[in-house]
Amino acid sequence: MTKDSKQPLSSHTAYIALYADINGKSAEELTNLIAKEIPQHTHTLYLLICTGGGSVEYGFALYNFLRGLPYKIITHNMANADSIGNILMLAGEERYATENAVFLIHGVKSKIKDEKIALGFMEEKMSCIKSDEDRIHQTILKHSNMKKELLDNLSISGAVFTAQDALKCGLIHDIRKITIPSGANLFTVMASVVE
Repeated sequence: MTKDSKQPLSSHTAYIALYADINGKSAEELTNLIAKEIPQHTHTLYLLICTGGGSVEYGFALYNFLRGLPYKIITHNMANADSIGNILMLAGEERYATENAVFLIHGVKSKIKDEKIALGFMEEKMSCIKSDEDRIHQTILKHSNMKKELLDNLSISGAVFTAQDALKCGLIHDIRKITIPSGANLFTVMASVVE
């Protein structure tokens, strides 16, 4: 019998509660936590998500990072998975939400600082926004049964989806409460630095 087989099944799961906007700080904190703190016998990462959204760049970096890990990834919206938080949710092989969780889906926004703006710069900004919206839409379409026409409309007006709405359109697989076993490996990411 191996050392791992003596461990209770719950010990093979590491729970990570993410209470942060998606930015460089939270991406670094989550990546470092997984790389340095997760026990070696872990088979499953259970990511509990509460985020107001944030950076498309770091959202996709985390999505690709999570999907490249040698663990089963489970994501669970415990309150809000807003904006790029939806992409983080979609990294899960299994995806859940609490009954009162919500999902905000809207178009990509970009800030322009107080500077002189040339036509070429504006065209570049528009190209970047279009590219980000396209990859968000493609990822949502890949993991759900949402229609492209709906996503196109959401890029203009945006909408909040309830857990029931998210279940109907395939963003999640089930609505369930959070259940963390006693003695579970539980970690927290609570990055407050805004970029």
